[in-house]
Amino acid sequence: MRIKFVLNPVAGMRRSPGKVVNLLRRELRGSLWDFDIALTEQSGHGYYIAQEAVKQGYELVVAIGGDGTVKEVASGLVHTGAALGIIPSGSGNGLARDLRIPLNLKGACRALLEGNRREVDTGVINGKYFFSTAGLGFDARVGLLYNQRGKRRRRGAFPYFYIGMREFFLYQPEPIQVRIDRDDIKISPLLITIANCKQYGSGAQIAPRAKIDDGLLDLCILSNLSLFQALLHLPKLFTGKIDSIPQMDYHQITQTEILREKPGPIHMDGDPLIEPPQLKVSILPKSLVVWAPFEKN
Repeated sequence: MRIKFVLNPVAGMRRSPGKVVNLLRRELRGSLWDFDIALTEQSGHGYYIAQEAVKQGYELVVAIGGDGTVKEVASGLVHTGAALGIIPSGSGNGLARDLRIPLNLKGACRALLEGNRREVDTGVINGKYFFSTAGLGFDARVGLLYNQRGKRRRRGAFPYFYIGMREFFLYQPEPIQVRIDRDDIKISPLLITIANCKQYGSGAQIAPRAKIDDGLLDLCILSNLSLFQALLHLPKLFTGKIDSIPQMDYHQITQTEILREKPGPIHMDGDPLIEPPQLKVSILPKSLVVWAPFEKN
């Protein structure tokens, strides 16, 4: 099998890129794999490396990095038949966790050696792909502020939590219209999440019923919460019970349309971006092949 590794040299690496490459060669020594490694040079580069790898006949393209790197590489592989592999090294690792890929380098290499092909779904918003979760509202605002801090500032859960706590008292939910089963619902929620798999990352399960290969997206609409309610229900985000709270409206859909009053932030697999008022959401069933450990029932 021909394999292209796509390494983001700045994605939460505790080792230098050179040491990562040496470890890969050591862990994969003795396999029958023919592989080489390309380093991303700028944002979006992983997409083009993946597309070129497909043209050159690579059967497996492995993203080494965080959720952003995985999203870039996966986007270049949709509808190609070439498989996506993941060696996670970011702070969230949402898709890797959902696919039960170990979060350490050696474990992820072993999972590659023992993996198999599996077809999964792809979410789409305004023509852009996502693979774990996307959404708008409070968490999109927090993600945008977190990203604006710059790559040299401290990353990880603590600064994200700090920004979230600060913004909780400042955020004003905007009026939104959502189409669900031909009905247009007008709401002002704290957040809306469109989920292809269960979690944002870091163990936070916003859509506990979501399955990455069921041909459905899980639409989670969370009403505004008081501080007491937020603290009361926060643990349920990590125990898979957040869909049971009264403030959560939960739907499974194949498409929807969301209309806001003005352009604003959304997030797609952890990446914040500004999108127009109208968001057209759909799903592409069985559109991406992933290389992952055997799924246990």
